[in-house]
Amino acid sequence: MWEFIGNPQVLSALISAGVAFAAVPLAQYLFGRLSLRYKLQTEYEYEQRKRLRELIGSYHGRMLEAATSLHHRFENLYTNASKKWLAVEGNYKHPDQNYYFTTTVYRFLVLCVLARKFEAEAMFIDGRIAEKNDLEFLKYVKAFYWAATDVALFDGLKYDPFRPTDHFFGDQLRMACDVCWADGSFISLLDFQGLLIGKNNGRLLPVLAFFDGLCSGEKRLRWDRLVALHLVVMAFVNTFGYEMQRSSMGDFMRPGTNCEHPLVLRNLVGGLRKLGLNRSPEAERISQVAGNFSRG
Repeated sequence: MWEFIGNPQVLSALISAGVAFAAVPLAQYLFGRLSLRYKLQTEYEYEQRKRLRELIGSYHGRMLEAATSLHHRFENLYTNASKKWLAVEGNYKHPDQNYYFTTTVYRFLVLCVLARKFEAEAMFIDGRIAEKNDLEFLKYVKAFYWAATDVALFDGLKYDPFRPTDHFFGDQLRMACDVCWADGSFISLLDFQGLLIGKNNGRLLPVLAFFDGLCSGEKRLRWDRLVALHLVVMAFVNTFGYEMQRSSMGDFMRPGTNCEHPLVLRNLVGGLRKLGLNRSPEAERISQVAGNFSRG
């Protein structure tokens, strides 16, 4: 027997068999680990997508309504800018006398508040594995804030980025938004008017001052910031709204016509590109507007 085992060929066969036998549980172990990892990864990705989809579902209707409402106000503002309905000269404590001013600020803040709250909740969701349409929703929400706050919109123009005359400091806008949120929703117009009348309206002052007297043709740049925001709002509504809410290419051209500084439109396109919206079909309309009014 020992002579049999001592045979090199037999010994080699026994060793190979032993190694193969030992490798079976090892392979099973490694396969099990890989299977478990894949299962956990799949479950994680499914759960994250599900959470994001549910979050978007809870905000989609409200943000679409807020964006559509603000869009209509912008359209109205272009028509009536010369009437200077936004000029209240600091008289913020009488909202009943300044209905157009009050409701314009209100509509702007509704969209900003919803964008802030959505983004705050989405921070805890892994957006890297979001579906394309859901990720685009996230990007548009960020674009709203970018258009309202980022001084890069005025690159190439004479503007002091340290004085928020024609833009908002991010923290200022967030504080104004927070004071308008109660019980899980934006406060009513009546409650908003109460804020203006009350003594705790200090957080709203940067927003109120921004809109006070705003009109086309002024030397300031705030009008063009609203034009840029309007274009983003239109692209958002076209992407996530209903057919009856869609704007045509001709509709997109109207804000471009009202832009005082075409460079702002080019900067807007650059900002959307950095946010990853350059491949959005509706954001591409903004690029066409910028190209049309930036020639020469």
